[in-house]
Amino acid sequence: MLQNIQKSEDGQTLEDAQTLEDAQTLEDAQTLVDAQTLVDAQTSEDTENFVQKENQILAWIIEVIEVNLPGTTAYRKLKDGVALCKLINRLQPGSVSNISTSQMAFKQRENVYNFLNSVRQYGLPETDLFKPADLFEDSGMKKVFTTIELIAMMARKKGFNGPKFKPVIKKRKTVSFSDEECYID
Repeated sequence: MLQNIQKSEDGQTLEDAQTLEDAQTLEDAQTLVDAQTLVDAQTSEDTENFVQKENQILAWIIEVIEVNLPGTTAYRKLKDGVALCKLINRLQPGSVSNISTSQMAFKQRENVYNFLNSVRQYGLPETDLFKPADLFEDSGMKKVFTTIELIAMMARKKGFNGPKFKPVIKKRKTVSFSDEECYID
C-alpha cells in the first residue's frame, strides 16, 4: 500500500489515493509511480543482498564440513538436513549421533529436527531458530540463513578454530527529499 503525505491542489492527501487509478492529478500519479519505483528498487536491492548472503553462508558451510553440497539451489542443498547436521557436529562434535542419508521425507525432517535440537544445546535462543517447515517446505529460507549466520557468529565467539564466516555488509541507499516533497500542514 503506497502512502504519501503530500497534498494535491484540492487539499486531499495522497494517502487517500493509493493506486494510480485513484490519482486525480498528473502530479498525484507521478508521486505514486516514484514511490513504487523506490519500493521496487529496495526490493531488488534486498534480493541482491539476500543472494549474496546465501552464497556466502553456503560457501562457509562447504568450507567447514569439507564436503561439496549436491543440489542446484540452496533449498535442495540443505533440505535433507545432512549438511546442517555435519555443520553442527564440526562446531560441537557429537551433537548429532545419527545422520540419515535416506531420501525418505520423514528421515530428512528428522535430520532437521536433530540439527535444531543441537543448535539449542549449542546455545542459540529459540527465537533465533527457523522452523522445520521454513526449510523443508522452502517457505522461509531467509529465516534459515539468518539462523545459520547466527550460529556462525556464535561459533566465532566460542572460539571455533575453523573457517571464519564474514557477514554480508548491506548496501544502504540514502534517499533525500526536498522541503516540497515533505510538506506537512
